[in-house]
Amino acid sequence: DDVGVEATSSQGGVFTFADHTLRGIGQVVFANSSKSGAALLAFLTAVDPFLGSLSLLGAVSATATAKAMGVNEEAVSSGLLGYNGTLVGAVFSVFLPSTLPVAAAALA
Repeated sequence: DDVGVEATSSQGGVFTFADHTLRGIGQVVFANSSKSGAALLAFLTAVDPFLGSLSLLGAVSATATAKAMGVNEEAVSSGLLGYNGTLVGAVFSVFLPSTLPVAAAALA
């Protein structure tokens, strides 16, 4: 049985990708829910916008990489491959200075 899937989902689209990304953020607190992910992202951003933005960047890059590599769609859609990127982004926001050059390098 082949566990790999095509890089594109049958549903596709920006909303599906956003759902998978927010589920990855929600998985940080063991919640497979895009609403929980959105709430957590909102709280992180309210506390520290640099923390929220790098956490989001980490989740987006991890989810996009998993989709591009054709990883199991069920794992991607439940956010299991996005939460680690969220945590890495959060750690980067703590150990990197929040200066304009650092923010520009993170977005590059």
